[in-house]
Amino acid sequence: MKKSLWFSLGIAVLLLAGCQPSTRPTKTPVAQSSTSVAKPTVKLTIDQAWQLFTQQFDGAVVTGMDIEAKHGSEQWEVKGVSKTREYELTLDASSGKVLHSSDEALDADDRNSEYANDAINQDGLEKLTSITKIAENQVGSGTATSWDLDQDDGRTVWEVEINHGTHSTNVKIDAYSGEILDMEQDD
Repeated sequence: MKKSLWFSLGIAVLLLAGCQPSTRPTKTPVAQSSTSVAKPTVKLTIDQAWQLFTQQFDGAVVTGMDIEAKHGSEQWEVKGVSKTREYELTLDASSGKVLHSSDEALDADDRNSEYANDAINQDGLEKLTSITKIAENQVGSGTATSWDLDQDDGRTVWEVEINHGTHSTNVKIDAYSGEILDMEQDD
């Protein structure tokens, strides 16, 4: 009887051991955080945004442009004037869809002077990809998150914001030559 008890107990142990999973438990991967910001998915080029603006507002000249993420998507904001009116056009940078459009009369003292003095000449502008590379290389690390084309003291400039970690740096670049004019770090 002792033999049959030991025999039954041995069989039970073997059966229970056979019921155990044969694979080792796996470790659950821990998500790693990333400090880099994804590049914007801009499909609408500066030339296309410029063209949509001039088609929308016949006779207007572009006086400024910027692109940045707003309300969860990248948007072009194009500003301009005619001899008597000022205009603003906001476009979805992925689809080209018009998100906002406005125009209003210029003040009497701004008429003609803004048209002549603030107009940006599209010919010869450095490509946005080149401007971005210049700014990112100057800062050394980080990702460009917004671009602003404007007149500054009679000079057409791109101001590019580079985010790196918890800081950002604004790099001002001549829009035609690519020369770095100024760099300022925000805390």
